Formats: sequence, structure tokens, C-alpha cells
Amino acid sequence: MAKRLSSNSRKHKNAVVVCSIIGRKSPCKKNDEQLDVKKTVKDLAEGIKKSKNGKDLNHILSTFLPENYLEIKNEGGKRADKNKDNDEYKILGEYISKDKIIVLYINNINGECKLEDDKIDVTKQKRYIITTFVHELFHAYFHSVTVQKNQPNNYILEIEEALTEFCTLVFLKKFEKDKFFKENDDFSSVNKNLFEFAFDEVKDKQKFKGDLSAYGFGAFLYEKENDDACRCLLISKYIEKIGYINETVGIVKEYIEKVRDYSYNYAECRDLLNQILEPQTVNKSMKKNLTQIKIFYHQTIDSEDVRMWVSNPKTIKDLEKEVNNFLAENEGKITLKDIKYTTQSMTDKDGVTHPDLIFWTVMVIYETI
Repeated sequence: MAKRLSSNSRKHKNAVVVCSIIGRKSPCKKNDEQLDVKKTVKDLAEGIKKSKNGKDLNHILSTFLPENYLEIKNEGGKRADKNKDNDEYKILGEYISKDKIIVLYINNINGECKLEDDKIDVTKQKRYIITTFVHELFHAYFHSVTVQKNQPNNYILEIEEALTEFCTLVFLKKFEKDKFFKENDDFSSVNKNLFEFAFDEVKDKQKFKGDLSAYGFGAFLYEKENDDACRCLLISKYIEKIGYINETVGIVKEYIEKVRDYSYNYAECRDLLNQILEPQTVNKSMKKNLTQIKIFYHQTIDSEDVRMWVSNPKTIKDLEKEVNNFLAENEGKITLKDIKYTTQSMTDKDGVTHPDLIFWTVMVIYETI
């Protein structure tokens, strides 16, 4: 089960949740009545479908999830830390893959939004609903990739939660500039500083060991993969490898151990993750031929698209041929913005790098006319 954690503060030194965010620039709205959560999520889902940045999430909402995919619960939402690094913690939501449903724990969300007079800060409440819902949608997105590949949904908390938080931040950064959410009366005040709110919530989890440290690693990845091309490449690598990662392999075990302990340098965890996500020449179940990956988000808010090909292994001439064919097929339909080639050395199942074995990646950035 994929989960979104609470960020309520506690005094215990091993408390798994961190200080609530304060000092927001948006107005503090009070309300004695509970927000109509289902309506809020329905409006949010419709907005995502209309968003320029929501193509693949729209696919999840429209075709992958069942009609009644949302469940609101007023109780529950507690979990024990995977390795007992922390006390039991609260979660704000979770995606249950066997049923393809998203659960929001409104009791825990409201607990994050109470003011001194026990009234609810509705602006903050909506922000938690948005960030939690988008987070769980990305779990559903990754699950859909494994279904498409006919691979088991072998959820590894330390990898998927970090990358789900990373993807959520990538999406929300573009989401906050989207015309629909800037002009919609129900979301315009919430949308202001939404990304900042979400980023701070994720980054604060870096203060703790265990599950939370793995979540917090997502903010570190967002800071270090600091342009669209790098973020695009990282996401595409995970999509390519999802369903094939084995947590018993040495390099994966090393990554899991280190990302759960904030005393380690996150930069080392990033290097290990990149090695894990590289294609492995010895894994026969991996795709051997040229694969095409459609990146899940637009390159910019101005409707640029990214199309990527990865060779495993092929020469640069093979990729040039694929690119030229794509451009010829779409002549008059697109405006080419950029073409970027990168190379990486391959690793074997034990994480040993082979500099003599490389794979090429080409990224085509374009705008549809």
C-alpha cells in the first residue's frame, strides 16, 4: 500500500512527523463546517483533466481507476514504521493497488489544519487534499505501468515514495501556473504558494530516520535534478525499470539502508539510485530492443512535449534514425525545440559498472502546432 504521511508535530525524539508549516502568505480561512471533500476532489480531478500538464494523470482518472475510486474515511490511517525506526505514525492517504482505490483520511488531514479555537483552516485543508490526492495518483500511475508490462507491482517504499514525492513536486510546480487553477474561484487562493507548501512538507521529513527519511529524499532529488531535462530522464528511467527492481540485490539493499538514515549523505543515495535505475545487461526479462517512452508531463507550461528513446545498447546512428523518422512522420505537425543526447555506462546485477558498455538516450523536445 502506498501512503502519504502526516506532518503533525510531536515531542518524542523519534516522532515520525514534523512541524506544521507556518507563516503562509495566503489568508487564513476559518470554517465551522467540514469541507465537502468528495466535491473538492471531484473538482480537482476535473481540473487535472483540463490541465496542460495532466495528460497521463487524466489517463489514470479516465481509464485505469474504477468509477468509485475515492474513499473518504473519518478514522484510521495509522501505520507502524517499516523497520521500527519511529513510533506509529499517521497517514493522510493511501493508494490500495489490489482495489485501485485512493483513500483519504480526513480525520488526519483535519488534524493538520486545526487552529487554536479548534476551527479548520480551509485553505490549508484544501492544500493537503490536493497534495495528498496528487501523490496517490502517481502511485496509481506507477501501478498502471506494471500492469501494462504484465509485471508484479513490487512496491519498494524507499524507492517509490521518494520518486512519488519527486513526481508530485514536479507536477505541482507546473500545476500552480495552470490557467484553470489560477482562475477557478475554489482553487485560486489555495493555488498561491501551493508548491512551496508541498516542498516544505516533504523536505521537513528529512529530519527523521526510517520511512520519513525516504519520503524526504524526494525533495533532495527535486533540488538536485534541477532542470526539466534531468527530471524527465530520472522519471523515464524509473518507468523503464519499474517492476524489475529486486530489493534483495546488493546495491538496492545498500540504497535502502542508507536512504532510511538521514545521517548518511543524500548525495550518495542519489548515486546509488541512478545505478539501480540503469539498464542491466544480464537481466533477460529487461527489454533488449529500442524502447520509446512518452514522458508523463509537458516540458513547459506552454505545451512543449518531450519524446525519449533509450538504446540498450545501440549506436548513436540507430537513435538518429529513430529521431529522423519521428520528425519526418510529424513534419508540419510540430515545431522542434531541441534534441539532447546523453550516455551512461551499464551496470550488472551486482551494481558493478562496465565503462565499455554504454547506452544512449535521446530526448526530443517539441511543440505541437
